[in-house]
Amino acid sequence: MRTDEIVMAVLLKGGRKMLTGESLLHNTIYILNEKIDLGLDFRPCYYGPHSIEIANAIDCLRSSRILTEYSTNVPFCDVKDWIESRRNIYLLTEVGTKIAKRLEIIYPDTIKGIKYQLAKIEKIDGLYDYENLSIAAKIHHLYKNEDKKPSVDEIIKDIHFLKWNVSCPSRITNFLIQMELEKWT
Repeated sequence: MRTDEIVMAVLLKGGRKMLTGESLLHNTIYILNEKIDLGLDFRPCYYGPHSIEIANAIDCLRSSRILTEYSTNVPFCDVKDWIESRRNIYLLTEVGTKIAKRLEIIYPDTIKGIKYQLAKIEKIDGLYDYENLSIAAKIHHLYKNEDKKPSVDEIIKDIHFLKWNVSCPSRITNFLIQMELEKWT
């Protein structure tokens, strides 16, 4: 599956209720990539794992008018040193939605996997919770190449050491455990 197709599938299966800014999109696709191996490479970034391939796909989809972008203030969060106070929201256009729906025929198993994992994220309140998903993706990316499984206390200690202003660190560790990411199973 090409990267632009992955972006379209996530936008389609996430639905319009998902406020999909670029960082949230990268973090969501990072978690999906860890669960169903979409073949994407990520590097550490201030707002969480970042993929050049995803950024390029977003630009191409936007310029092709397959997705539309608008900017909005984020009214539901305090402006913290790690949260974006403005967000670019991405939505599939009518044409983009038609194309994305065809992907279900071309890649039925991958689309089912994406849909299943997004539902799992939503169930544990990560799909619409920028803080949980962002910090969980960052923490997972930091630890994924370690030889040992970090304890919940170590993760919380690192969150504080990195001075991430997190309202409830145990929700982050809970997210990692419930998503059954490799180090936390």
